[in-house]
Amino acid sequence: MNNHRHSDFPVLMFLLIFILVVSALIEGVFIALFFLSVAKWHSIGCGILSVLGLVIWPLICWKVRKEMYNPWHL
Repeated sequence: MNNHRHSDFPVLMFLLIFILVVSALIEGVFIALFFLSVAKWHSIGCGILSVLGLVIWPLICWKVRKEMYNPWHL
């Protein structure tokens, strides 16, 4: 029983690290697209991507927090 509980911990840590890495990659993609849009389309691309980033990024953060706390509230 105790051994099984111990083996769950690295899995949770891996999932936590994986979620953080994925969220960091998504943020990096948004930043890259933002700078590319500034370089190419100036106002239009900048406006669209900044709105998308401002709307989608908080939703991603909220979902990450929900997924992080979910296993303990089941």
